[in-house]
Amino acid sequence: MLKKIALAVCLAATTLSLPAQFEGVVKVHLEGETDLTITYRIKNHLIHQTVENEQGRVQRILDRKTGDLYQLVDRNGQKIALKSNVNDNAYYQQQRQLKKMDRGKKPHKESAWTLTPTDETREIDGVPCTGYRVAGVNGTGEAWLARELPLDPRTLFTLQGLEVDQSLPLLAEEQSPGFILEATLTSADGKSTQHIRSQITEQEVDENLFTLNPKEWTLLDLSNMAQLMEQARQDPDKMREVQKMLEKMKVGQ
Repeated sequence: MLKKIALAVCLAATTLSLPAQFEGVVKVHLEGETDLTITYRIKNHLIHQTVENEQGRVQRILDRKTGDLYQLVDRNGQKIALKSNVNDNAYYQQQRQLKKMDRGKKPHKESAWTLTPTDETREIDGVPCTGYRVAGVNGTGEAWLARELPLDPRTLFTLQGLEVDQSLPLLAEEQSPGFILEATLTSADGKSTQHIRSQITEQEVDENLFTLNPKEWTLLDLSNMAQLMEQARQDPDKMREVQKMLEKMKVGQ
């Protein structure tokens, strides 16, 4: 359960509605019950995400202007790019609806977090931060949040294809107190602890990172069933291999 808590807080630290001209790298590390690194390389409206843990690595590319999302799978020399659109995607729409229905069934207090500011302040990487106490039904902890950054904790969550859960004050736009640079969470039974550390660097990002070479990558447009069926007809063995790869693509899901 602490894993879910940590991921929720981690995503809170990285679900950003970035200024149109922001360029740089956001890196989030989780250590403890879950060991995970999420790296965002951002160039204006383009976002490249890499999620790494002991299971492997998954990469995604999002164009915020068009909503086009590419999930990249590279295993055993096979490079597959799965294309979808977060603005016009039946699966994402269904998941959003299911989340809304789920929230309607659960009492608000069951999933709500409470962030209480303290009088403590410190600098992390030269950025002034305020200390917060974090409390929820599954654990407690402390977090250090910064406000003086060119980031607003909201929209990178689009990379997960789902809306931010408004039942979490930590993620709610009107209640978001800043960007999490450090946090430590302890489970309710005190048996496990999760540490979170974020690093934000404004720097130039190579635009080639957001371009896929068609000679290297096989593109599967999940919104174009006619194309998928034709690809399956022409090379059924390859499509079966792709299916196996997709079944194993669990990192960051």
